[in-house]
Amino acid sequence: MPNLLGLSIDVNAIGWTLIDSNSMKIISMGSRIFPLACENYGSGKRELSKRAFKRTKRSTRLRYERRRKRKVKVIELLHKNQMCPISVIELEILKKEKTFPLDSLKTWLELNPYGLRAKATETPLDLMS
Repeated sequence: MPNLLGLSIDVNAIGWTLIDSNSMKIISMGSRIFPLACENYGSGKRELSKRAFKRTKRSTRLRYERRRKRKVKVIELLHKNQMCPISVIELEILKKEKTFPLDSLKTWLELNPYGLRAKATETPLDLMS
C-alpha cells in the first residue's frame, strides 16, 4: 500500500507528515516556514511590502532626475531665446554634470519677477535690469 501524506497549510507555513499505511507509524515529518512578505503583518498597522521601501527610493531618484532634466531644458530654452545670461560652456557643463553654475547666474536669479513686471509696464527692460 502507498504511504499517506498529511499536510497542514497556514498563511506563512506548511507542515507535513509521511505515514506508513501498513503500520500507521510516522516515517517522517517537518515544516517549512516562509518569511513574511510584508512588514507590520497582523499588527493592525498599515501593511507594507518589503519591496515598497526600494520602490519609494527608486521613485524618489527618478523624480529628482526628471526635475533636474526639466530645469536644464528650461535654462537651455531661455539661453536659446537670449533670456538667460549663461554661456554655452556653462550650459554644456550643466547638461553633463549635476552642478548648477550659480556664480554666473546669481544676480539673474535674485531678480524679482513681480518688480520686473511692474517696471516693464513703464519702461523697456534689458536682460540684466
